[in-house]
Amino acid sequence: MRRGREGRWPLLRSDLRGSLPPVMELNQKVSTEGSPKTWTSQRSARFTNSDVTLASAPPPHTVKAVGRGREPPPPPLLSSRTSKVLVALDVFCVILVSTPTLLVEKGLVAPHFQGFFCNDTSIKYPQVSHYIMEDSAITTIGFLIFIFMISLGEMILVWSLPLGSQAMVTTYVTLVYKQLGTFIFGAMASSSLTSIAQMTTGHLRPHFLAVCLPDPTTFSCESSYIANYTCTGNPSDVLEARKSFYSKQASFGMYCMVYLALYMQARHWGTMNRLLRPTIQCFFLLLALFLGYSQTQNHRHHPLDTVTGFLQGAVMALWVAFYIAGLSTSQATSKPSSPRG
Repeated sequence: MRRGREGRWPLLRSDLRGSLPPVMELNQKVSTEGSPKTWTSQRSARFTNSDVTLASAPPPHTVKAVGRGREPPPPPLLSSRTSKVLVALDVFCVILVSTPTLLVEKGLVAPHFQGFFCNDTSIKYPQVSHYIMEDSAITTIGFLIFIFMISLGEMILVWSLPLGSQAMVTTYVTLVYKQLGTFIFGAMASSSLTSIAQMTTGHLRPHFLAVCLPDPTTFSCESSYIANYTCTGNPSDVLEARKSFYSKQASFGMYCMVYLALYMQARHWGTMNRLLRPTIQCFFLLLALFLGYSQTQNHRHHPLDTVTGFLQGAVMALWVAFYIAGLSTSQATSKPSSPRG
């Protein structure tokens, strides 16, 4: 009985061997003909060869990962129709906020006609023939300092990024555009707010009587308040003498210097020296104070006008820096915010 079974098993195996897949035939051959030692060596050699083959084969795709803490370079500023539309929208917004200033500078809007008291000594100061610093000089100095600092700061920032030459130029132009655009927007918004305040109040400058030269036959100082009078001075100078509150020069100077101080703090300038950055920031603030108080020395603004201009410029700089430009004191120099037109 046992021999019969053993005699039939080889026939069964030989019949099934031809119908099995090659892999199963190899397993059958190894398991029946080889010893356990031989089977183990063959298996190890087979997996070793397959591992060598897989290790030597080149990967089908190469994926280049971006390092931690790095951002891909921003897209070109005018590379698409959407970017052009965004830039046009930025220009429109700047023109819109500049409208009150343009109307006032063109003389299309007259300030409020305000009277005076005959015994008011605050408007009896003499007119200064030569100012310590002209308005055009203050505006020019503010813009030049800002453009220089922003150009230098963004160049240092872009230089520290692992970018190619073309991507570096594109990134630099985009970042400078962002900072310069937001600065101009804030400057024009600040100027428009000042123009609106000057037009609605019509506050008289300290040298108003020296510029107005009121005709004494048109009023009498017996009344406490003179509401109707006629100026005989230069009409353009008289018009400017009604724009005292508040100081546009003090507002603009403080806006520029506070914004630059916040910009240096956000870009972590002077980290190698603990006192370099606060020294430059202190210099900026002192320059803003000098520009504002020079208007008081020129008898063009009252002290209250200058202080109010300082406050308005500082608040505007904080708003533009943190809520428009996206500056933050926790920003790292190697990870700039993504610029948008």
